[in-house]
Amino acid sequence: MPAPGSPSIASIDPSSGENTVDTPVRIQGSGFHLGLSTDFDHDTTTIETASASIGTMPLAGLALRGDDLVEGTVPSGMPLGTYDVTVTLGTRTAVLPGGFTVGAEVLPTAPWGPPTLITELSSPATEDDPSITADRLELFFNSDRVGSLGGADIWVTTRASTADRWGTPSLVPVVNSTYTETTPKISSDGLTLYLSSDRPGGTSIENDVWVASRADRTAAWSTPVLVPELCSLASDTGANMSTSQLTVVLQSTRNGTGDIFIATRASVADAWSPPQPIDSISTGGYEADPCIAHQDRVVVFVSDRPDGPGPGDISIATRASAALPFDPPVLIPELNTPADEEDPFISDDLRYIMFSSSVSGDFEIYEASR
Repeated sequence: MPAPGSPSIASIDPSSGENTVDTPVRIQGSGFHLGLSTDFDHDTTTIETASASIGTMPLAGLALRGDDLVEGTVPSGMPLGTYDVTVTLGTRTAVLPGGFTVGAEVLPTAPWGPPTLITELSSPATEDDPSITADRLELFFNSDRVGSLGGADIWVTTRASTADRWGTPSLVPVVNSTYTETTPKISSDGLTLYLSSDRPGGTSIENDVWVASRADRTAAWSTPVLVPELCSLASDTGANMSTSQLTVVLQSTRNGTGDIFIATRASVADAWSPPQPIDSISTGGYEADPCIAHQDRVVVFVSDRPDGPGPGDISIATRASAALPFDPPVLIPELNTPADEEDPFISDDLRYIMFSSSVSGDFEIYEASR
């Protein structure tokens, strides 16, 4: 039996998609049916195979819906760009040149709601450096409240669900010492805790980056160990990992002023690469308290840039992909006041943020959503 005529592609709907999500598509055209070939000598009949792709990426879940329709899904993770659409039926091929565009995800642009004080964490002392697990059920922060072992220590509070209030904070055992512990940053899964401390054993007389771990959320923390590749002879604080745990940002004075640095690693078993300054978000002044989120595409941080209303204000910088430089940062006006705002920690979906502020007279922890 002869094969059918050549297929053709008229259109693809939609003709674009975001690089961070799977995109179901419908390819319209003609000749999308499979032919048969018969080998009379061996008395066999073979049906043609079908495939479709965006560039070189095969569509997932491919299905032929009659002679004029092919359905499938463009997988997430493709590099940004414009790609040919190809449908192949046996040895017959149809191409729609430049038919599909992979674009950067559109980040949330809605304004933040009014920040509210997390009253369960308040005390007459200082509360700052909030850091929360991805499920938002465990919150670590820094405080010099009554019960601390050193000048400041790391505290934790938990709750059973996001609808519940936070429980009474408690001092994190093992992790703290009689020296100063600060800038706790919990991993999204709650199993790795980065912190800074001026305890003995570091590389400087100032703060160095240390890390503790635990086997599960109910297990005890290990004794913190130094992370030498993130440390310098200056002060290094606020090491905050991405959700993948393959990228980390931190604050360092190794260049003479407070700047934000970034480092990566190939796997969680590897050492971090030498930290490099993120020059595109430097304002020439003081940058601190970085938090990286959303596939390494977003950093929120604090700076003393002159166009802000207070001595320290929260800014955000974004980029189209992790392979590109960050765009110039912009202030987040809904969160900043004439007081001092510090220590932002943003959720990976960019719809929840925690930070500390001195708007009440001393540093307390606030939250906002959008």
